[in-house]
Formats: sequence, C-alpha cells, structure tokens
Amino acid sequence: MKLGPNETAKAQSVRIADVVLIGPLMIWGGARAIPQRPLPGIALTLMGLGTIAFNWVNYNRIRRHRP
Repeated sequence: MKLGPNETAKAQSVRIADVVLIGPLMIWGGARAIPQRPLPGIALTLMGLGTIAFNWVNYNRIRRHRP
C-alpha cells in the first residue's frame, strides 16, 4: 500500500510522537514499576525500547526514500 504525501506526513508525525513521547513514557513507567512488580516493569521497559527502535528505523527509512 502506497501512501500519498499527506498520509505519509501524518504517519511520520505519529512516529516522531512515539519516539519522543510514548517510548520514553513507557520506559519511565516500567522503571518505576520494577521495584514493586519486576516482570511487568521489565516488560514495559523493553516494549518502550522496542517502540523507540521500531519507529525510529521506519521514520528514517521513509525519510530516505521520500522524493
């Protein structure tokens, strides 16, 4: 599925929000939860790291291939 310029811009802004806001918030929440609930805290931290990595890679891939 190929996105038009407007849809690509929207998707890119969501990716930036994931990298700058959502991922760090997940890491912070996971780090805070580790002392009380280690397994969920570690899982949330890893999901935050994965969110940042996944969205950063896709953001750069689309940015490089944009005409």
